[in-house]
Amino acid sequence: MNTFARFLALGSAVYAASAVAHPLAGVGPGFATGAAHPFQGLDHALAAIAVGVWAVRAGRPLSWAAPLLYVAAMLIGCALGRIMVVPHIESMLAASVIALGLLICVTVKSPRVPLLAIAIFALAHGCAHALPAHGDAYAYFAGLAAATGTLLAAGALSAACLTTRTYYAGAAISLAGMWMLVHVLAL
Repeated sequence: MNTFARFLALGSAVYAASAVAHPLAGVGPGFATGAAHPFQGLDHALAAIAVGVWAVRAGRPLSWAAPLLYVAAMLIGCALGRIMVVPHIESMLAASVIALGLLICVTVKSPRVPLLAIAIFALAHGCAHALPAHGDAYAYFAGLAAATGTLLAAGALSAACLTTRTYYAGAAISLAGMWMLVHVLAL
């Protein structure tokens, strides 16, 4: 498969609706709602996929540590999002997509800074995923974690397919984040 076909497959795999934090308003939260949520916003999908790509690019043991950190920090962010409102969250999410895409494009000697960035961005995405006050929080969080794990795995698989050309994915993710940021700031 040539590079363009791989890139097209990656883009097709991650396509979702525009960045919207809560498109299922009014639907009772549960496993299905939590599982659907990350796929309904391009910002959430691209962030998780970017972490999956970066984790494979970084190699072991980070290939497992980064995705686990992302899911754990996102779930903590969900809990925080239930008790506080974060202003300008959509701008923060778009900026995180830009930064995570750029993270794929650069080589960093120490994994501390990328892991810290991944944790902070996952907290922000978790705040945006926060559960409404009613409903089964455990089922919602389980669905959210499962879907996010699927997106992380999609990123890892994409990185394995792209082999040495993961910077294409990083550049595309960053450009998508820039488009989202312009769109959010224009509103």
